[in-house]
Amino acid sequence: MGKMQGKFKQTGWRTRFAYTRAPPSTKLRPASRLRTDFCQIMIWYVSAKQGNDADDGQSLATAFKSMSRAVEAATSGDTILIVPGAYDQDLPARVGAARAANIAVSVLGG
Repeated sequence: MGKMQGKFKQTGWRTRFAYTRAPPSTKLRPASRLRTDFCQIMIWYVSAKQGNDADDGQSLATAFKSMSRAVEAATSGDTILIVPGAYDQDLPARVGAARAANIAVSVLGG
């Protein structure tokens, strides 16, 4: 679809804006200049009961056991969802480190 262009048209006491479709661009981008490095935001799961740090952490069934493992896997813009439970490490410090790295942290179901 082309861009919409228009101009004001004075008709009596009303002013209307008439839209016309702009001609399509004839400039094509070479295939080598197209972006293929789109970022993908991930959601990581942490569960003290069911988790395993050897798993991938990308679903509730394959959740990490420790918050530190989730922080290692996550990058800026990702989200870490924590299943309520008893955690061995210093959880507030780990959550603070994640948030400082622009990683959202939330409690699942909370």
